[in-house]
Amino acid sequence: MKPVLSLLDILVDDSGVYRLKEAVRENEEQINTHSQDLQRLQAEVAKLRLVLTSLAEILQESNLVNPAQVIAKMQEIDQREKLHVGVNPPETIDCPGCHHQHLAGFTRCIYCGESLIGSATGD
Repeated sequence: MKPVLSLLDILVDDSGVYRLKEAVRENEEQINTHSQDLQRLQAEVAKLRLVLTSLAEILQESNLVNPAQVIAKMQEIDQREKLHVGVNPPETIDCPGCHHQHLAGFTRCIYCGESLIGSATGD
C-alpha cells in the first residue's frame, strides 16, 4: 500500500493533479476491497452462528447437555487456550412450568410444552 500523498508532494510536482486523482482512485479501490472482505466475514459469522445454534438446540433437545454445562465448558476452554475472550454465559430462560433452563430463543419448553415467551431470564 502506497503512502498517502502529502500536500507538499502535490504542490512541488507538475503532475500533482494527476497524482492526486490516482491516489483517490487507489483509496477507493482499497475501500471497495475492504467492504467486500467485511461482507464475506459477516456472511461467515452468520453461517457459524446458525451452525452453533442448531447444534446447541439439538444437544439440548436430546437431553445430552444443559446450558450450565455449555457455559462451564466454554470457560474451561477459554482458560486452557488462553483466549481470554471474556466468555459471557449465553442468555437462558427458565420454564415457568417445570423450571428447566433453555437457551434464549426457544419459544416453548421442550420438557413440558409451556410457553417461554415473556419468561424471566435465568442465571
